[in-house]
Amino acid sequence: MPRAGPAFEANMSLWSCLSFVFLLSCVSLALISF
Repeated sequence: MPRAGPAFEANMSLWSCLSFVFLLSCVSLALISF
């Protein structure tokens, strides 16, 4: 299995950051609703 390149690493970090922001916004929306 070939080693992942730096572009792949940057893409994964970007996706993890986006998912974190998405989860944070969902939690804040839930808190506002309740």
